[in-house]
Amino acid sequence: MLTIGDKFPSFKVKATVSTDLKSAFSEIDENTYGGKWKVYFFWPKDFTFICPTEIAAF
Repeated sequence: MLTIGDKFPSFKVKATVSTDLKSAFSEIDENTYGGKWKVYFFWPKDFTFICPTEIAAF
């Protein structure tokens, strides 16, 4: 498990990067937004009891 101050591991994933349907998804990796602060947000699964209760705080 990662904790505060740990280096985020290398990755390559498809991400939602826009609200425009034609460019909504893009493949990103750890270098995509170099030099900028990043927030990585994941949730367990849509329509589970955890999803709305955990995300509501944001």
